[in-house]
Amino acid sequence: MRTLVLLLLISTGGCALHQTAARSYTQYAYAVIQQDADEAEDQDIALALYLQDRARRLYRSGSNSAASRARRSRVRSAPTSRCSTGPARPGAR
Repeated sequence: MRTLVLLLLISTGGCALHQTAARSYTQYAYAVIQQDADEAEDQDIALALYLQDRARRLYRSGSNSAASRARRSRVRSAPTSRCSTGPARPGAR
């Protein structure tokens, strides 16, 4: 995660990098932090709340990374600079 954050800071806005960051933040938040929070909920509510807040911040970081890329691609007018958000629809350009 730290390497990814550093790459985001020095990158010029590569679409794949921002998508990877968004996915990584979300996957890490769920697979590691949120699962630990769910397990801790019965024994230590303070720890569970802390972990849930940490997971929420990571989810937000992923969302912000994706939104940052989307804002940049709207600013540019060249079609090649747009970030694909999913499979192309038939007939879409």
